[in-house]
Amino acid sequence: MLNQLSTQIEWIEANCAQAALHAAKHHFDLDLILLDLILPDTSGLQTLRQLNQILPTVPTVIISSSEREEDINTAVLAGAQGYVLKTYSNQKIFNALKSILRGNIHIPSKPFQQKFTSAEPQTLKLTERQQEVLKLMVQGHSNKEIATSLAIAVNTAGIHVTAILKEFNASNRTEAAYYAARIGLI
Repeated sequence: MLNQLSTQIEWIEANCAQAALHAAKHHFDLDLILLDLILPDTSGLQTLRQLNQILPTVPTVIISSSEREEDINTAVLAGAQGYVLKTYSNQKIFNALKSILRGNIHIPSKPFQQKFTSAEPQTLKLTERQQEVLKLMVQGHSNKEIATSLAIAVNTAGIHVTAILKEFNASNRTEAAYYAARIGLI
């Protein structure tokens, strides 16, 4: 199924954090890292932080069976570009990874099911930086492009995008853009 992402996929598998870190140090041309939260030798979050130090421009995606909002938020704040549930269908995993490879962040919508029906513009709490990120996001810019435009780290752009999605109770960028337009923010 993942072979559909590209015809030129090379897999590097690691059965523990040590092996993943070793692979990252020797393969600088990676396009994507899939990482489980539960590893036999250490925490997936600790490994995520270390991988982000070694390969800061490579998106790391957590794949987990945990749907807890706390786990998702912690992973994104630790630098994950996405959080994919093991319970997803193959097609949904494929779509999420494809979106992440285009520079987007993917988080499950389940913890954020309460959509933005009741939010009013005056109740939104977006920082000035998040408003700048929102404008670029609505224009279709990827996290990498947002980071370049605003002279911030890609992970920081991702954190801002995630905060915007959460503030709007949106499950993706399109919903956030729709809502921002609907209430006159853009």
